[in-house]
Amino acid sequence: MAQEARQGYIVPAKCRRVESEKHSARGLEVWRRSVDRVCVLQTLPWDCGGDQMKYTVRYAHLAQVFVKVGQALKEGDLIGIMGNTGQSYGAHLHIDCVRGRQTKKYTLAEIESGKYISEPKQLNFFIDEKLFGSKPVVTTPYCDYDYQRLFHKLHFGYDVIPSSADWHIRWNRSKIGIVSAILDDPAGYGNCVYVTFEA
Repeated sequence: MAQEARQGYIVPAKCRRVESEKHSARGLEVWRRSVDRVCVLQTLPWDCGGDQMKYTVRYAHLAQVFVKVGQALKEGDLIGIMGNTGQSYGAHLHIDCVRGRQTKKYTLAEIESGKYISEPKQLNFFIDEKLFGSKPVVTTPYCDYDYQRLFHKLHFGYDVIPSSADWHIRWNRSKIGIVSAILDDPAGYGNCVYVTFEA
């Protein structure tokens, strides 16, 4: 069977593209081979020609914020202090990562619906000793079953605390991050910092 390369994916021969505004808005391409077989492909926002993909990491429930929108962060720069702001049951850092440059509030429900696309592979790079200057303790894992059972939604992030008394949060990537938003969300994530980076 002949195949066609398409934006980093292989599309089986004899497929035809099915136009759909709903799917296009979610970054999906839908190809139909026959009435009973549908191939859904994720549309990549780059052309596989070496460009970098943008991601946004969100630091939520902060007690204090030390950065400004537009600020470039290098590894080790302080972002803020872990806190208990917003809808929180105790001091911790909620951290998640989604595709693209984000500047507005998004929710776990919006990630679950596909409006925003979670990036767990990128997120995992943030869970290390450089985040707090000590080993982070994960209190709620990514897509935790107990969280889903309790709150009836998936937890597309980590809730973490430091293993030391130092609650300072640091930019812990070798890539430069740009602060894309600082939000105050008392009914949700409290004081949040969004940092966009390329990888």
